[in-house]
Order: sequence, then structure tokens, then C-alpha cells
Amino acid sequence: MGRIICAGLGPGAQDLMSLRSARAIGNARQIAYFRKPGRKGMARMIVEGMLHPEAAEHAMEYPVTTELPFASPEYRALLADFYDLWADRLAALAAAQDVVVLCEGDPFFTAPSCTCTPACRTACRSRSSPASPACRVAGPRPACP
Repeated sequence: MGRIICAGLGPGAQDLMSLRSARAIGNARQIAYFRKPGRKGMARMIVEGMLHPEAAEHAMEYPVTTELPFASPEYRALLADFYDLWADRLAALAAAQDVVVLCEGDPFFTAPSCTCTPACRTACRSRSSPASPACRVAGPRPACP
């Protein structure tokens, strides 16, 4: 059984991310990252040239970005469904091997708990316990439960 690993990308340059994140990214066979449809995605652009040659990429394309007001029920429903879908997909991928989710910035600074996204958070909570974590953060701080 694999893990879901959030790799913090730091302030946006390869030479400024942690060594642990760089190693996780370079060794990963499954890489997931967020992007707007039709775009490459900032996280993916940051790691250009770092991915393992055999890495399978999973672009998690947001269903909406700025097309709807953030507080609208439709916007919230679309994103909730999107995160639930990707939580299930990430968990399914991690059943066989580790999945590295690229996280722009520092996941400890920009997001609550141990993960960088609601999709990771949902997948980790459904698969882990304090005694045996399935979710880890690749960064300078200890792994999260």
C-alpha cells in the first residue's frame, strides 16, 4: 500500500524547495497537480525537468476558477464534488504505490493540518490513523498523522 505525499514546492523555484520534496518528486512514479483547464499549471511548471522518466502525470483540472462567485452555492458544490472525486482517485492510485501531489508553497503554512489540498486531506483522513499514517508531507517538518 502506498502513501499520498504532499510535496511543498516552496516559493516557486526548484532551488528553493526542500531536499525532501525534491527527492520525493524525482523518485515518484505517480505525480498529481492542480491546474486550470487548458493550462500547464504553476506547480507542474515549477518541477519541469525534475520528474522521473517513468512518472505518470495526473492533472487535476478545476471545474471552475473565477467564472462564478466564490461564495455561490454552485461554486461550492462544484468544488466539493471535484475534491471528493480526486480524493477517491488519489486513494485508488495510492493503493498500489506512492502518489506525490505537488503543492505550491509550503503545505504547513498555506493549508491546515498535514495536507496541501482538500482532495489530499479527504483521502488521507479516509485512509490513515495516528498509528499508521498513509499521508505524508515531503518537507522539513515531521510526517503528519
